[in-house]
Amino acid sequence: MSGWIKELEERGLSRGNLTGARLNRANLEWAQLSQSKMMRANLMGAYLMGASLNGANLTSADLSQARMRSANLSGAILVGANLNAADLMKADLTYADLSNADLQSASLTGANLMGADLSQVRNLSAKQLKTAIFSPDTSLPRYLKEEMGVEVELQDTPQKKPQDLDSLLEALS
Repeated sequence: MSGWIKELEERGLSRGNLTGARLNRANLEWAQLSQSKMMRANLMGAYLMGASLNGANLTSADLSQARMRSANLSGAILVGANLNAADLMKADLTYADLSNADLQSASLTGANLMGADLSQVRNLSAKQLKTAIFSPDTSLPRYLKEEMGVEVELQDTPQKKPQDLDSLLEALS
């Protein structure tokens, strides 16, 4: 294993610059990468379970098939990121910006999406969101609102408590 990858695992690179880094299939379990710059990084198939990526800039990063269970991605910038088949089970994506991100076949089971901007994501289905956690300020794409039959903007609902998709749809009807 490369020495700098081992250092990432042990000490982390919070606020570090990993723009364009090739970290595909790297084991970065519990890595401290908060507020790091990882634009266009290749993290395809990387193991990021429990990693701290809060506030990280992952614009146009390739996170396809990455395993990010329980990772902290709160406030992360994932604009244009490839999250195809990524495992985001129980990941914290509160207030993350996923504009133009590709979420085809991504697992969002138990993921915290409170306040996340999903308004322009691609390849996301209602089925993927079935057990994710939402709040009134979670932004969903128009096509998904139409698929779910939601006409009211989430931001306009008075309820503030986190909820799953079924509870949210019931509250809006």
